[in-house]
Amino acid sequence: MGILARSVNDLKLFAQAIDLFNKRPAPALKSLGQCKFAFVKTDQFEIEGSDDLKVVWEQAKQVLISAGCSVEELDLGEKYEGWMGPDGRFTQMCRAEAGVCMRREYVIGKDQMGKDLPAWCENDITPETLLSARDDLAILRPDFDNIASRYDAIVTPTLPDVAPDVSSGGRPYFNSLWTGLHAPTVHVPGFAGADGMPMGLTLVGARFEDQALLEVAQLVAGVWIGADEGKLRKIPAPEGVVHVKP
Repeated sequence: MGILARSVNDLKLFAQAIDLFNKRPAPALKSLGQCKFAFVKTDQFEIEGSDDLKVVWEQAKQVLISAGCSVEELDLGEKYEGWMGPDGRFTQMCRAEAGVCMRREYVIGKDQMGKDLPAWCENDITPETLLSARDDLAILRPDFDNIASRYDAIVTPTLPDVAPDVSSGGRPYFNSLWTGLHAPTVHVPGFAGADGMPMGLTLVGARFEDQALLEVAQLVAGVWIGADEGKLRKIPAPEGVVHVKP
């Protein structure tokens, strides 16, 4: 499930309404300068990452360092590779499961389905391949929880480039590993590509640490949002709309 909100406070309100925090105690509050972050590129960064992303990546680190944060680059290792991308193991899992869910639509009207969806129903992924991927992900989840617990948040790319235009929903491959790990994520905007279009990065936490991640996201938003104010393309807000603070 993904939620779009004007501010972290709105996200907190929604999370409380659906009892997302599940009665877990509120995390101890700290200042941004006390936070520790790990920047994780994942294996898709060099494959698909644009020049704009690489500029924003370094800029985001410098903004946090200037705020007094501890920042380090982290390589998760080979066992975390191969899950993302159009042919990644998690992508294969999604195609196979979606193909089963959409079997009825495929049988009665595959010519009316989206252009990529019939291929999902025609995939040749074997049950053994799916079982192996599910088992490997189950092993990685507690391992990643242990890694994430060393930091206030993992910072990772959201998209390979600026947001796509309305003709496309975008590519989800930069996020598929975190979905497979059941890890909570928060995308924080604030930066801009060379053409002025907005960009941001994603914060990732351990499982069930949604509340702590939102608190950190609010701190990070305070320095990321507005970092590229001079570069962002100005889009007029509808009459009466007021932008809220992070």
